[in-house]
Amino acid sequence: ASPAICIGGNTNISVVGGSLGTGASWKWYAGGCASGASIGTGPSINVNPTQTTTYYVRAEGDCNNTTCASVQVTVNPASAGGTLASDSTICAGSNSGLLTLSGYSGSILRWEGSNTNAVGSYSAIGNTTGLTSFTSGALYQDVWVRVVVQSGSCAEATSNPVKITSQWGVGNNYIDESQIVCRGSAPAGLTGYTPSGGDGNFSYQWQSRTTGSWSNISGATGKNYAPGAIT
Repeated sequence: ASPAICIGGNTNISVVGGSLGTGASWKWYAGGCASGASIGTGPSINVNPTQTTTYYVRAEGDCNNTTCASVQVTVNPASAGGTLASDSTICAGSNSGLLTLSGYSGSILRWEGSNTNAVGSYSAIGNTTGLTSFTSGALYQDVWVRVVVQSGSCAEATSNPVKITSQWGVGNNYIDESQIVCRGSAPAGLTGYTPSGGDGNFSYQWQSRTTGSWSNISGATGKNYAPGAIT
């Protein structure tokens, strides 16, 4: 069988079968049978090519030389995991959006996900072999995603992990109980509840209406609001 190595590696190649006559020896060549560079003698040699190379061997003796046998050593480039786009934030229950791998070298073995952290325990995502792009199903918690790539016999490599943050919608957005006031009087200050959901960083905008559409109240951008007199 033709051996394969990773760039920077080495392998032994050996004569299979055959026999030597008196005074003969096995001689190895690279680049051509006897016309290429002589690289060694003996039934087995170690080679470390930097590119895919065919090697030749024959028995050479005082009386005659045999025809050459050949073997090709395939050199695979190092695996490169490639790059996934930056982290993203979605609403809980949505999918990840399209994730695309670029700049990789080798074959895509699988996509993986972790619910722990970027360096936590990853699990294979089913049916993702060979896919350069992937979209998850509905997500309800944070997840980290990466891709595992392998070039030939070289060690596996992983892409950068990306974090997909799942945020729940804003909830608990209430105001303290209603009030009845006399015309021309100012209501007591209005207290807003502390919302939940999102990323925990909230901005506020109070609105009002008598009839029709709601309108923003200029400058009323805090959690609580003290209205003026109602006319």
